[in-house]
Amino acid sequence: MQLQMSCSHDQLMELIRLRNAINSRKEECADLEAKISNILSQKSEGTTLSEKLQRLEELQLKRIELQSRKQTLMKQNEDLKIFIEGESQKLMKSVELMEKVQKKEMKEVLENSVQVLSIAEELERQHKELQNKVFQLKKELINQLKKIYSLKQRPDDKLTQPIMLLNGVVIPNKIGSQELELMNEVYGDIAHIINLLARYFDVSLKYPLHPNAMYSLISVRGKQQQTLPLYSKTVNQQAYRTALTYLNYDIDQLLLYFGTEQWEAAAHAQPIEKVYSIYQCCDKCFNTTDTTE
Repeated sequence: MQLQMSCSHDQLMELIRLRNAINSRKEECADLEAKISNILSQKSEGTTLSEKLQRLEELQLKRIELQSRKQTLMKQNEDLKIFIEGESQKLMKSVELMEKVQKKEMKEVLENSVQVLSIAEELERQHKELQNKVFQLKKELINQLKKIYSLKQRPDDKLTQPIMLLNGVVIPNKIGSQELELMNEVYGDIAHIINLLARYFDVSLKYPLHPNAMYSLISVRGKQQQTLPLYSKTVNQQAYRTALTYLNYDIDQLLLYFGTEQWEAAAHAQPIEKVYSIYQCCDKCFNTTDTTE
């Protein structure tokens, strides 16, 4: 709300000027009175009576003029005082009105702030509740995944590395012709596991997987997009080995999601061993134990 300041600085200066003029006229009147008295008291030498009377008449007229001007200035002074008082009252009322409006606006702003703060607190509470539900849902999904694809380690005194079992089936360390069909299934299962875990943790895999049991595929984007087989049966063996390399990259990407240390610890392991490391990372993330043991 914009208030008009009626009593301006110029008007106040005009009032001061008028008061000074009145005081000046008072002094002039006093001087004239003194001159008149002086003329009346002068001796007759050097001047005639008619000259004195003429001089006296001139002074009287000047005094009347000054008195009139004095009264006019006093009237203007009074009018200006009344005007200033009126404008001052208007100004005070305007200030009071402005203060009331400001107080009302401040009260409304404060009430709105309290309301917004209350809404923000409620949204934060709902957000935390939703985060907890998502956490519990991920935990349940991963537990179900580990039951569907049970992955275990079994120590073997004859081997330097423990034996890996996927759903109770031993995964061979060295692959011969008789194990190729088994490994096609294994890599299909790994592709499905990695694909699901990437979705659970919102990790966008660089090389998209297409799980399909023994005939799973992986997409590679280069100069042109191509799909490579994760199975060795009746396909180009070079394409098969290249597909396994890119599958390793996807597994490494998930390991990096859980931290550099986890990735470095399993960097040179076989794909199935890396998946086992990811299972361990999930247990640590959700503070659970391996229920598949």
